[in-house]
Amino acid sequence: METESNAPADARAVVDSLFEPFGLALPADARDFTVDRSPLEPFQNASLTTFTADSAEMTAACESAGAMVAPDARIVAQDAKLLRGVHLEEGSTLCSKDSDYGRGPAFRAVIPPSKTGTVYVAVYQLPAGR
Repeated sequence: METESNAPADARAVVDSLFEPFGLALPADARDFTVDRSPLEPFQNASLTTFTADSAEMTAACESAGAMVAPDARIVAQDAKLLRGVHLEEGSTLCSKDSDYGRGPAFRAVIPPSKTGTVYVAVYQLPAGR
């Protein structure tokens, strides 16, 4: 597993660069970043970013980015793979955005039901021909 965990300012810059193509902004209080960029077949340029943030602020960031927001969402098999098998709290909110009608980069974010908690954001590119 290729996990990055840098100084807070450096880590925030790495995460900002991953989220920028989607217009997804980190909540101001986001902290404790980790980024896993290990290969994930069949997805290209896949990463999983984990951080702690205010859940309402993260939901607002997803809405501002034009993502679909689904409270109390069920995680389907593809999402579970993208989220690399992390344990997700029941009642979590799923937000997602695909660019270029599913042919461009995409993200899935899982926001915990608690006021503050661990947020998971998978960034990936769908395989060619999909």
